[in-house]
Amino acid sequence: METRTQGLSEFCGQRLIRQEKELKRLRTLVYKDELTGLMNYRAFREGMGKLLGEDDAYGLIYLDLDQFKEVNDTFGHLAGDRLLREVAGALNRAAGSLAQVYRLGGDEFALIVTAAEQLHTVRERVLTEFEQAENLEIKGLRVSASVGTAQFPEDGRTYDEMLGSADCCMYADKYRRKAGMTTETF
Repeated sequence: METRTQGLSEFCGQRLIRQEKELKRLRTLVYKDELTGLMNYRAFREGMGKLLGEDDAYGLIYLDLDQFKEVNDTFGHLAGDRLLREVAGALNRAAGSLAQVYRLGGDEFALIVTAAEQLHTVRERVLTEFEQAENLEIKGLRVSASVGTAQFPEDGRTYDEMLGSADCCMYADKYRRKAGMTTETF
């Protein structure tokens, strides 16, 4: 009888370990972008929600890739996927320990900079990565990024206000770049 109980106990213990591993794997899938390995839109919304609840100053960098549609249309989705992974690496290098990088979907990315005073530094690192990264060019087609920033609480006090402010700055940057104007710091 004792051997059966011991065997049943071991079986239950092993099953519990397998279930815990599977639960951890599923949690990872919920918050990670499968293609890039970055945190995803859901993780971004939750991260922003936590920061808004703390009422501490922080910064948001929002960016959209320029010429990405042309990459997909000209060279195919496999080339586009490779490029998105390269962009993820470039953004992680730029962020270092100062920011968390997210892929919001398609060719949109965001970085949350928890120390607001580092917002400008991280933005400049992002721009430098895009200027210097050789792997962001495919057969002569160079992909760049339009970048916008917002700082809490100056530029917004809600998720929608913060993202809206950064989005507005990003589109202003995109317009300036298309018009051949110099990029200003937002």
